[in-house]
Amino acid sequence: MGYRNGSKVSGTFTGDPKLLADPGQVARFLRRLVEDIGMTALGHHIYDVPIAVKRLGQDPLSVEGGVTGITVLSTSHAAIHTWPEVRGGRIDVDSCREFDAQKVKSLLESMFSAENIYLYDLSFCFKPPPKQ
Repeated sequence: MGYRNGSKVSGTFTGDPKLLADPGQVARFLRRLVEDIGMTALGHHIYDVPIAVKRLGQDPLSVEGGVTGITVLSTSHAAIHTWPEVRGGRIDVDSCREFDAQKVKSLLESMFSAENIYLYDLSFCFKPPPKQ
């Protein structure tokens, strides 16, 4: 069975609720993330979830809040979802190319005043099994 080298980082953080509620800030974060980790973006999708749900002609549920941003990378994706009402966020960066997870953490700190950052390196998913 073949395998790919690459990096996959996933985790949670807390941050400034005003920044977490700002779709523009989420968009800037994703654009800067792509640049900082040296990837190529194929497209960005940013949703202020309550507004997007209302555009569908529905009333948002109490759990349908925050901002969701997804960037399609030439090597996979980067996604973030925020919950400003609880100062929280979740991030997932997945690529067939390796990147420095510290850059993800530093950018969360600088752009969302993030604290309590728990990033997990799930890159082992891409590694070959140990030789028996």
